[in-house]
Amino acid sequence: MTQTVISVGVDVSKAKLDVAALYDDHTVVTQTIPNTPEGMEELIQLLKQNGTAGTVPCVLESTGDYHLLGAVMLTQAGYQVNLINPLITKQYQQSSIRQAKSDRVDAKRLAKIGLLEANLPVFTSTTDTIMAKKLVSLLAQLEKTEQRLQACTKQFLTTQEQLHCQVLESSVLDAPLQTLQRVITTVQQTLVKLAPAQTADLAQTIPGVSTTSLAILLCGLTGKQFTNRDQLVAFVGLDVRARRSGMWQGKERLSKRGNAFLRKVLYQIAWGLKMHHPIYQQYYQRLYHEEGKHYTTTLIAIARKFLRYLFAVYFKPMGYAQLV
Repeated sequence: MTQTVISVGVDVSKAKLDVAALYDDHTVVTQTIPNTPEGMEELIQLLKQNGTAGTVPCVLESTGDYHLLGAVMLTQAGYQVNLINPLITKQYQQSSIRQAKSDRVDAKRLAKIGLLEANLPVFTSTTDTIMAKKLVSLLAQLEKTEQRLQACTKQFLTTQEQLHCQVLESSVLDAPLQTLQRVITTVQQTLVKLAPAQTADLAQTIPGVSTTSLAILLCGLTGKQFTNRDQLVAFVGLDVRARRSGMWQGKERLSKRGNAFLRKVLYQIAWGLKMHHPIYQQYYQRLYHEEGKHYTTTLIAIARKFLRYLFAVYFKPMGYAQLV
């Protein structure tokens, strides 16, 4: 009688993949293949030859970027890819008697995790969504580098002027800045192209929000699912962290979890809304002028309000909602 594969574990490294196929009689067959497109095609053909169903979990660890090729190709081939945190594998290792550790043992462990663990996160990213998120990270580093380079250049030119000497022409120092700014512009334009199709139309309905800013934000949030608006607010770190113990109550602060660059983009969006959107202008007036809130606190409140609206019109499947 032919045995059926019920779970697949793939231990990922830079050069190779250790694959463990767990059968319904609990036997395990392991194989090592190169972490290349050709190697992945070999794995897919092996799964097909064994009659592996598309619903069988193929469990991979999230290991830098080395898992991406395998996860994308397996997903494109119609297999369910479960991408898990390496901490889960570590917990299974520590709970075993001998606590063995090798690539093949880890692959077997991943296959067993796929069989035993319910509701493992499913990998749904595509090449475009992966590259969009990578571009957001690249843009964050480019803008940070630009700010540092501008500060260093300004300081050097000021010192040169104060000492009445000229070691370098200002044009020499301007050249790398201009090149960096051109790269930043190109990355921003590419993000607009990779952003969800409705980005431009959505931006046009919200005075004060540019297509570029909204594209960066949505690309940074791509692949994420939120069941309520508070989850979205918490994901970018704009939720308030309570500080209480007994009768003592400390000052509440933002959690600042998640991506700091997305918070910067949201701050810029909040400024645009405060300047150009009638509803947010009224909100700003009430918080800043009537209630006496700090300027930064007010803009953060505007950003939080915008995120809740974004959840209603984009993340929640209910069409466009009224601003509240």
